[in-house]
Amino acid sequence: MKGDTRRMSDIAPLEFLKETKAKIDAYIFNFLPTEHEQPEVRQFYEIMMDYPRRSGKGLRPAICLLICEAFGGNPQNAFNTAAALELLQNWTLIHDDIEDGSDLRRGEPCLHQKHGIPISINVGDGLHCKMWEMVHQNAKLLGYELAFEITSEFSQLSNHVVAGQHVELSWVNNNCWNLTEEDYWTMCVQKTAYYTCITPCRLGGLIAGATKDQIYPFIDIGMNLGVAFQIQDDVLNLIGEVGQYGKEIAGDISEGKRTLVLIHLFGTCTK
Repeated sequence: MKGDTRRMSDIAPLEFLKETKAKIDAYIFNFLPTEHEQPEVRQFYEIMMDYPRRSGKGLRPAICLLICEAFGGNPQNAFNTAAALELLQNWTLIHDDIEDGSDLRRGEPCLHQKHGIPISINVGDGLHCKMWEMVHQNAKLLGYELAFEITSEFSQLSNHVVAGQHVELSWVNNNCWNLTEEDYWTMCVQKTAYYTCITPCRLGGLIAGATKDQIYPFIDIGMNLGVAFQIQDDVLNLIGEVGQYGKEIAGDISEGKRTLVLIHLFGTCTK
C-alpha cells in the first residue's frame, strides 16, 4: 500500500484481489511469531502459519479496504483491521474443517488431517488470540474510541459466526430435514454473511469516518452478497473441480449439510 498512489477502484478486480492478498499476507507473516527457544512452541508457531500460507482470495480484507476508500478514507488506516479479518478467516476455517470432518482446504489436506484434532484445535485457538492482539493494535493506530468500535464489531461478528455454525451443526446432529429456504437464509446470514460481507463493509466505513446511518445499509447489502456467496459455494461443492475449488467435491453431501440445493430437492421431489 505504501508508496502506491493508485486508487483501488482504478485496478481490475482480480488484479486488486491478488495485490491485496499479497500485501495482507506479508503483513500477517511479519506479525505472527516464528522463533522460540522451546522447540514445541517453535513448532506451534510453524503450524500456525499453515493456513495463512495457503492460497486464498483475500476477499474480506479487500472489501474492508475498498469500502474505506469509497467513503473517502485512507485504506492504509484500515490495513491492520483488514489483516485481522484474514486471521479470523483462518482460525474459523481450522475449526470448521474439524467440525465438518473435511479432507481438503485450499487444495491441501486439512490441518487436522496433517496434525490431528487436538493440535489443530489449539492452533486455531492460537490464531484466534493473534487476531485479537492485532485488533488491539488499532488503539495506537486510530485512537482508543475508534479502536473500541472496531473491537465491538469483531465481538458481534464472532457471536454471529458461532451461532450460525451451531444452527448448521444442529441440523445434522438432530437429523433435521423439514427445513425451508427461510431457514437456510437465516443460517447463512449468521454463519457467512456477517464475516464475509457485512462486517468488512461496516469496518471500512467506520475507519473512513462514515456515520452509523451511512454504514447501516451495508447490513442489507451484506446479507444479499453473503448469502449469494454461500449459495455459489454450495453449488461449486457439487460441480466444481478440486484443482480450482480447493475442497473435496460433494463433501457437503457426505457431511450431511443442509444446503439450499438439498433443501430444494427434498421440498419438491416425490416419495
